[in-house]
Amino acid sequence: MSSILQEGIYYQEHTTPGKFFCLLFLKANETLDATEIGDCFARLWDMYLNLKKGIVGDLPGHKMLGSSEIPGHGNLTVLVGYGRNIFKENYIKGIKKEIPSDYKNFKFKEPSSAGGGKILDTAGLSYSSDIDKNYATEDIVIQFIADTQLAVNRCILETWKFLFDENKKTNKSSIFLLHSFSGFQREDRRSMLDFHDGLSNMPSGKVESGPGQSPRYPRYDAIRIKEQPIEEDKWTQNGTYLAFLRIAVDLGIWRKIPSSTQEIIIGRDKLSGCPIVDIDSNGNPIPISGCPIEGTIEVIEKGNEKFHNFERTDIKPKLETSHIMRANFNRAENTSDPSTLRIFRQGYEFFEQIKEFPCFRWGLNFVSFQDEPSRLFRMLRQPGWLGNTNFGGNPNSPDASGSVLPIEGMDKLLSVRAAGIYLVPPLDSKEKFPGYSIFF
Repeated sequence: MSSILQEGIYYQEHTTPGKFFCLLFLKANETLDATEIGDCFARLWDMYLNLKKGIVGDLPGHKMLGSSEIPGHGNLTVLVGYGRNIFKENYIKGIKKEIPSDYKNFKFKEPSSAGGGKILDTAGLSYSSDIDKNYATEDIVIQFIADTQLAVNRCILETWKFLFDENKKTNKSSIFLLHSFSGFQREDRRSMLDFHDGLSNMPSGKVESGPGQSPRYPRYDAIRIKEQPIEEDKWTQNGTYLAFLRIAVDLGIWRKIPSSTQEIIIGRDKLSGCPIVDIDSNGNPIPISGCPIEGTIEVIEKGNEKFHNFERTDIKPKLETSHIMRANFNRAENTSDPSTLRIFRQGYEFFEQIKEFPCFRWGLNFVSFQDEPSRLFRMLRQPGWLGNTNFGGNPNSPDASGSVLPIEGMDKLLSVRAAGIYLVPPLDSKEKFPGYSIFF
């Protein structure tokens, strides 16, 4: 097999994402033809390959210095994806590929010209009220992940320098740098809501099946574009689709909610991380029995692995609408089947300063990989999953049981600042860069 998934997707066993993340959005110059744009991007890609080695073009003969723990290149990974516009008829002359069949009918709505508006019909998520343009729908997206903030930020700077010099040499820009979004990982395995996060992930690597059955690869099976029946789409096999949502969290709304109600909304105990399985007669959440095990206080400690995931039969019906139940509605083993709606998520929180009170914004860079965009879009729109639900609980009441009055603004806890979906072609040893055949 000459084509494989690109790097920067951490689906394999014993692989850990770097601590820092950035998505960089580029626009092609539609007055040029595909060959000119492809030639420029090939040189840009070579520059990224040098950055992966710690080589900066302006410093010939010198490599970036690091530490005994982290090399100067920061273990940088680089992934490229292509937006819908690149395939659009009469947009760039000479583009060699049509938009893949799985991609045609899936895109996020544009924000209202006055700001805000649903990202999808029947979805519970809307754009932030101050967002009147979606900045994640460009022609090309580059994902950088590294162990240092410098390594990812250097990629933005070096991209700008490269494109600046290209324009200086030729008096024309083949590619424009438009936007970037960055983020970081947390060591405490919690989110900005203070609850444990990322516990119910699909297993990485190989999972042994029963006697006489082939082993499964849950993450890989959900991510990888399978064999394509349409000849024109076969070039996408072993690639994937990257979905991105820049989600702001209104922490002022969240802090108005009592901790016990927060636990019911989330579906986990706030301190221990144990799944909530019932609610007592006084409205208090009841964690699953035996969790955490004796001698431990948090579910992330060794010996509590069985409590990371949960069986739906353990959970009382009144908790069916908690966040962890909605986000994991179908735990079917056959993750290769798109109808299971299983996706592989890689999240990075973000923190940015703003002028308005409280002078900062905290949120999540939600990134997912899936073999078909339909997996995520159906999850966001379908009742029982996240359709008509901003986060968790009953859409008309802030807790799953409906036992307390609605909290003002709960339907606005999460808001979207950018949203996009991109085809990530496979890495092919015969091509200069992933997606080369789009241009040549």
